[in-house]
Amino acid sequence: MEMPSISAGDNCRVLTSKWGNKRHYEYDATFLGVDEYGAWLSAPQGTHFWRPDHEFHSGFPQVILLPNGKKPWYVHYFGKSDTGKPPRHYTYADISTPWNEASGTFSVVDLDLDVIGQVDGKIRIDDVEEFFSNRDDLQYPPDVAAVALETCLRIYSQMRTQQAPFDGAHLKWADRAGFAGHAPDSPATVEFS
Repeated sequence: MEMPSISAGDNCRVLTSKWGNKRHYEYDATFLGVDEYGAWLSAPQGTHFWRPDHEFHSGFPQVILLPNGKKPWYVHYFGKSDTGKPPRHYTYADISTPWNEASGTFSVVDLDLDVIGQVDGKIRIDDVEEFFSNRDDLQYPPDVAAVALETCLRIYSQMRTQQAPFDGAHLKWADRAGFAGHAPDSPATVEFS
């Protein structure tokens, strides 16, 4: 298990990039701790997300899991807004390179593919065309592209069958972050976009 160089309650920074060192989303978070699944962060409702061509303040609180074993993905789990409005999705897994941490800054390279668990029970794989286009245009190494596709399908299967950590493992961390997380019901169908 990787142990970040910071302690529970410390502020941290998340830097995501696209292949070729192109800046993507950046945001501040709070380090919550580590369990058998990995390192957990929180980003409250209103957190500022920035990338060169877009920025927004999140409408929902979330906890973020950076998995153990340097796995090539990370996931956001969302809760209801402070007005009680539910999010469209409760789980958003980004397929990426394994995460790195140095001095409280977590960094990953986003590899386009996303697996999204929606509140209505649908599980969908998103940005498939973007992945194949970027794989060719940005020249992802064949082994990186193969691992990304394999990971995407494995995460989809885990989310669909509610295997850990997609089985409500985030709920205690959402509670520590001060919001009620959404536990998945039985997922329904797959969609690709």
